Amino acid sequence: GLKSIRDAATRIFSNSSGSYSSNVNLAVENSSWTDESQLQEMYVKRKSFAFNSDRPGAGGEDQREVFETAMKTVDVTFQNLDSSEISLTDVSHYFDSDPTKLVQSLRKDGKSPSAYIADTTTANAQVRTLGETVRLDARTKLLNPKWYEGMLGSGYE
Repeated sequence: GLKSIRDAATRIFSNSSGSYSSNVNLAVENSSWTDESQLQEMYVKRKSFAFNSDRPGAGGEDQREVFETAMKTVDVTFQNLDSSEISLTDVSHYFDSDPTKLVQSLRKDGKSPSAYIADTTTANAQVRTLGETVRLDARTKLLNPKWYEGMLGSGYE
């Protein structure tokens, strides 16, 4: 459990200094995993470094237990989509940084948190569910002949 008020108040986690990403995307792209729990373990190992006001500007300290305790209570996950050229289905860094499945595996009730995406690609920013965002992407790109024929005509493979 949590050992101090500092642990209970810790809310900012990321990679250790000098590292980037959970590398889940690399494992998926290279088919170097056999069980989803391996991807979740990779995520936790890479993302459980806590930042706090006791060491401003310093790299995070590995606080896996605090990270997992915080994740057990998450009801909502959130990511920002800020490029009209690159979307959820174009690159792997969106699922690389999404903790939704991890949270579900840590929660005692097994409940999956609600996942939201903020689309800030225009002045009229909108928040959609992850499912709505993927469906919109599919309609406007993947299932849109004008889009994929244009991409193929530009040399996209």
